Amino acid sequence: DGTLDNFKKERYSSFENGVVSIDYKELYGQEELKKLVRHFKGDETGVDITDEFDIEGEGTFTERFVTYTEPTIENGVIETDGVKIVFDPTKGVASYTVEQRALELDGEGNVKKGSDVYCINIDAYMPANSFSFRVEVSK
Repeated sequence: DGTLDNFKKERYSSFENGVVSIDYKELYGQEELKKLVRHFKGDETGVDITDEFDIEGEGTFTERFVTYTEPTIENGVIETDGVKIVFDPTKGVASYTVEQRALELDGEGNVKKGSDVYCINIDAYMPANSFSFRVEVSK
């Protein structure tokens, strides 16, 4: 029936051979999105994440990460607050950018101090069928 409790049930997620898979397609409700499954596989140093998708049409598909601290991005390595996200910028990546966005404005329309975030956008060319990245956390 579309509730979050039903989303948690096995028809939307699975665990096999050390990989957790979650099917997110139903959460978006878009006809052109035919498949969106995220796979997680962890080890002692981090988590490998692969998004598998099938989207009708051409253009780009955006992967987005959000952080409160301004990140650095260089040669497919994003670093912020002791977290490192690594991806291969030569495998179907159209562009990657960082944009600052306001979460909360004061009565005068200015960003309240400490309420801004940084959106890290990685645009993958379509048609593509997957995008992979690794997340590592410093100790």
